[in-house]
Amino acid sequence: MDTNFPQNQSGQPSGKPTVWEANPRLKTLLLVLIFVFLASGFFLIILMQAQNQYRQKIYTDTQNALLKIRSQQASLKSFSGRAVPVQFQYPAELAVTEASSSVTVNHQVPFENHGPCDMKGDPNTYPTLSDFNVNIQVLDGTVSQAVRQLSPYMPAENFSGNTLKLSPGFIDAAKIGSFTGFAIYEGAEGCGHTIYYFPIDGNRVLVVTKDMVQQFSDVIASTTKAALLKVPGVITPGLSDTIFKEIIESLQVSSASSSASASAATVPDIAGWQTYKNDQYGFEFQYPVDSANNTLVSDTSPNSYDQSVMQVRESGLLDGRPDVTLFSVTVYNSSMDNLIANITKSYGGVSLNIQDTTIQGNAAKVIGYHQGNGQFTVGIYIAKGNYIYGIAGPESNTVLSTFKFTK
Repeated sequence: MDTNFPQNQSGQPSGKPTVWEANPRLKTLLLVLIFVFLASGFFLIILMQAQNQYRQKIYTDTQNALLKIRSQQASLKSFSGRAVPVQFQYPAELAVTEASSSVTVNHQVPFENHGPCDMKGDPNTYPTLSDFNVNIQVLDGTVSQAVRQLSPYMPAENFSGNTLKLSPGFIDAAKIGSFTGFAIYEGAEGCGHTIYYFPIDGNRVLVVTKDMVQQFSDVIASTTKAALLKVPGVITPGLSDTIFKEIIESLQVSSASSSASASAATVPDIAGWQTYKNDQYGFEFQYPVDSANNTLVSDTSPNSYDQSVMQVRESGLLDGRPDVTLFSVTVYNSSMDNLIANITKSYGGVSLNIQDTTIQGNAAKVIGYHQGNGQFTVGIYIAKGNYIYGIAGPESNTVLSTFKFTK
């Protein structure tokens, strides 16, 4: 078969030039764009890794600060079991009792009710309500053996050898502090409890049962919940979860052959410290004084930007630098959510780590962040009545160790 292509004067085929031939720089430009794309992707990966490392450092530093805060709180008590091999710290407002095989942590407030599960139709009226109740046991054996003992109704399909099969909403994975295991919800209509099973030592199980408070559930009239929330000292559901988490995070289980002692709280030597007291906002604290270099200033001018109504702060010498704010105690006429939003906006979410805690029985936030000079700083924000009390600065932990509410 003859194939006759048009010929040009030089005898070569005279087809149209390719894109590359017509635009000799296009190939170079494309290669440059590919290189830029790959380099940008590589740079983005490096940047994301650096940000993750930075977040992890902020998290670690904040966690260490939180542990120090907890150990310094004079309102924390330590429990060391005799029959039950556990040690933990807990707020002084709670009551701890030990039986032959379990430890109960409980808190009650004066509030008339018909028992923990009102749907049972209990005709009796009780003058006090348990707004926090936790039971702790250490059982010999595996997780599956512990579950079969405490929840014999559990069907066989929920077990897998010596452990459990996850069933979201019923059997969930659980991790609190150094403990990893399972959480089983047993309840309905605001009644019941969640049982946590944490395997330890390979042949023992830490079992923790946290009761629900039906009076805070949606099945109870909103007027009842509102009345309960007004009771002085009541532990709200959010605060209850925080206290529970902190108890478990501090909990240690003794080995079968020895009894470990709970870590003692460390309180600094306050000899020679001065006392600051504010009757209007009901707080006081003690602080170290270097009269040659430090100055304590009280500012009662409201600040509309952060909604603060007063601040007392001490400036002095730190690491050779003069006039550094060593600590500040600020009172905010704000909700915790609004305050956190303002702080996050000011410093940027990537540079903050926020942890929930309790201080003297009040819900609180611990916020860690690195300043522009790389210095790590902790802010402690306590919700009390209509105000938020913020303690910040390099010596915030020192001030917190003596800080207390006076009304």
